Amino acid sequence: MSTASAPSILSIPPFTSVASLIKTTFRLFGKYFGQWLGITLRVAGLMLMLNLINGVLSTLPLILNAEPNTASPVNLGLNVVSGCVGLLVLIASIFVPWMNGALIYQTLERVGGRTPGVSDSYRATQPRFGGLWINTFLSQSVYTLLLLPLFLGIYGGLAAAVINSKLIPSLSANFTNTGMTNFLLGTAVICTPLGLIGAIFSLILNLSWAVSGPVIVGEGADGFGAFARSAQLTKGMRFKLLGRFILFGLVISLIFGLPTFVLGLLAAIPFAGSSAPTTFPIFSAIMIGIISLLSGVLGFFQTALTWIFNTLNYLDLRTREELAALPEPERAQRLAAPIIAHTTPAIAASTVIAPTIASRPPSASPVIITSPTPSSSSEPLVIMPNMTPAQKIGVYFNRLRNEGPNSQLLNDMGASYFEVGDLGAALDAYSRARDLNPQDPDIVFNLMRVHISRKDTSAARIMMREYLNLEPNEDDKRRVLSNPSYKPFLPQ
Repeated sequence: MSTASAPSILSIPPFTSVASLIKTTFRLFGKYFGQWLGITLRVAGLMLMLNLINGVLSTLPLILNAEPNTASPVNLGLNVVSGCVGLLVLIASIFVPWMNGALIYQTLERVGGRTPGVSDSYRATQPRFGGLWINTFLSQSVYTLLLLPLFLGIYGGLAAAVINSKLIPSLSANFTNTGMTNFLLGTAVICTPLGLIGAIFSLILNLSWAVSGPVIVGEGADGFGAFARSAQLTKGMRFKLLGRFILFGLVISLIFGLPTFVLGLLAAIPFAGSSAPTTFPIFSAIMIGIISLLSGVLGFFQTALTWIFNTLNYLDLRTREELAALPEPERAQRLAAPIIAHTTPAIAASTVIAPTIASRPPSASPVIITSPTPSSSSEPLVIMPNMTPAQKIGVYFNRLRNEGPNSQLLNDMGASYFEVGDLGAALDAYSRARDLNPQDPDIVFNLMRVHISRKDTSAARIMMREYLNLEPNEDDKRRVLSNPSYKPFLPQ
């Protein structure tokens, strides 16, 4: 059974400030603006067009001064068309998680120094669509259920206050029953405290699951497993994440909210006089249409920026996790390691300690390069048996840089990364090798071992099933099947 591998990832050194994280987000967005726009247009563009049609349908009766009677032929026809358009919007929204996954993939690849196109991003994340959709549906459902009592409490309190204050005479006249008012007040008294508790839990879960989307795309987790992995990554960082998201939200609100706010004020000018207009002003209707169009276009940019920011947070958290597992000297060495790929001056590889698992040896073919690690030195070197894994990684990297992608070199590089305990980089190298040569059983076997080390049982089982289908050597297959350490990952 074939399944898409996790996209290539290179961790980045931890961000030292929210400003640098936001700056990197906007730098990536500006540098590859066409890619972000292309990805969002495929799904959100359709939804924007449909919403604009709905907006025109809703303002058309006002412009035409149609009868307020909903049973009139004009309003009835518009309502039918509007309902059909709304149904199409609902259908298109099903694909929003796939769009978000494509944005995540594009971010990971750009950070890794690769240049996938719009179609590449969608193709790569197509096998993850189910996991992304389930993850999104479950998380949004949980948040809604937790916040529902708060909404009911606020609604009950406001409704009771409006009725009692008689600010709207017609409403107060329709609700003269004291029992209704008491019911609304009781709803507010009971639901508001429960809602506040639910809001706290919703916030905690939101922070715990903040990077579940990038986990699905970047590590191949399923929709359920991504929650646990995200909680593991965010542990000990949730207050810092809260501060990051608040500041980022303020910046986004200022940039994208101010234009529509100003236009809204302009649309309200005809109503600012001492007497309200008898018909809906054409100017205000046009301004409402412009606001709808502008909000949709700005929504493209906001969606892309949000997922870039979210994905950079994921990479930051993963780097912190991996570096925390290293002794101090090794941690300092890894932070000072040469940059492998970057979109900003602050991107490099990171490491993590891996459990000891028997591995297949990389090929022993000699590789001539300019230095054992990325360097400007012109002295030729060859991989020798006494080279350290770190030196071999430098050899493989420089050859890949000079000759282009090669599945065997990437497989060998993954083995060296695995040997030094860098599971994230090993997953990256093996995944790229599998993208180039999906029929190689050795690469699939190595991917399985990485997933086992990362305790990703679901992904390990998928790779085991695929390996058994690809492996032509029956002896090798029997050795794997008889190995007790692989028994938990055999097909059921």
